[in-house]
Amino acid sequence: MECPFSLLQESKQAFYTEFVQANLPELQLLPSDVNFALIQVTGGTDQDVQRRKIIRYLGQQGILVRDCSNFQGLEGEFMRVAIKDSQSMHALIEALRKLQSIPR
Repeated sequence: MECPFSLLQESKQAFYTEFVQANLPELQLLPSDVNFALIQVTGGTDQDVQRRKIIRYLGQQGILVRDCSNFQGLEGEFMRVAIKDSQSMHALIEALRKLQSIPR
């Protein structure tokens, strides 16, 4: 049986790789040593509004994302996701891809 920490690290690495390959130009994944990933909304004219729309959409898909607007230094354009199993992380990427393809 593989160590849970090893499985988490594998899932994290796969998520980072898939995120880059997903070509999500309005989002930036910031490096992390912990089991959370910080995502910055970089595109559009109002990142705060975009972040709230993304969080709302993901919530409707059953994907929970932490709004970081009340974290000192992360106001306005950041959200945090927990690194989970590979299937959950793939679902997050697919939801972000789908959201990107919806006309605004």
